Amino acid sequence: TKDGNAGYGSGAVNFRNDNNNSSVNHIYIHNCLFHNMPTATALYLENDSSGNMNNIFFYNNILDGVGHTGTESCTSAILANAKYVYIYNNIFYNVGSPDGHNLRDGTFDGKPMSAMRIIKGPVFSANNIFYMTNPAIPYLWDQRGTLVLRNDIYFGGRSLPSGAKYTLINPITSGPRFIGPSNHNLHLQKDSPAINTGTSEVGSIVKWDYDGISRPQPAAGAYDIGAYEYRDK
Repeated sequence: TKDGNAGYGSGAVNFRNDNNNSSVNHIYIHNCLFHNMPTATALYLENDSSGNMNNIFFYNNILDGVGHTGTESCTSAILANAKYVYIYNNIFYNVGSPDGHNLRDGTFDGKPMSAMRIIKGPVFSANNIFYMTNPAIPYLWDQRGTLVLRNDIYFGGRSLPSGAKYTLINPITSGPRFIGPSNHNLHLQKDSPAINTGTSEVGSIVKWDYDGISRPQPAAGAYDIGAYEYRDK
């Protein structure tokens, strides 16, 4: 379990399974801040073809200023070459870059840096906020892996994710209305479309928010989208 940590600079959380027939499973990364990591991938899951990597849970995390440039393998804020990856209630803010920022063999190859790159799967995304600061940046890149996206907010980037292996359920395309994104305050304003529009299917895993507030608020209400649960003070 990776809990309540901050990652700065070029660091990242990496799980690599390079040994034949070895296993990496039941990993939990939550309540972490990944900030000012322009050349890094926040979560990197790389599984050898003969290995076993599954049941990875990534939730209540904030990715702010991640994955603007990268190498051939680091092409997004999250790279998932694993099975049964659960990405719940995270905020992706100012991540990725337009075409031409992926370094391959010493040259920029024109591939984009996106919020997520799904190579294997299945991957399940729910209650996440994808807030791009450039309309040329894709939310997803690479269509090899199976991905189910449910009750996520998409704002500021390219068109909604689409592809034969993608299932898109209840997407929201309104701005999330953060309190102060330029000052890295990504809490929700009281009129945010993220409030009470999340799915409760994450409830067995996501029981509190980034600040430690229990979810949902009020207790009998609906889940909010993103890392912060709105609470009227």
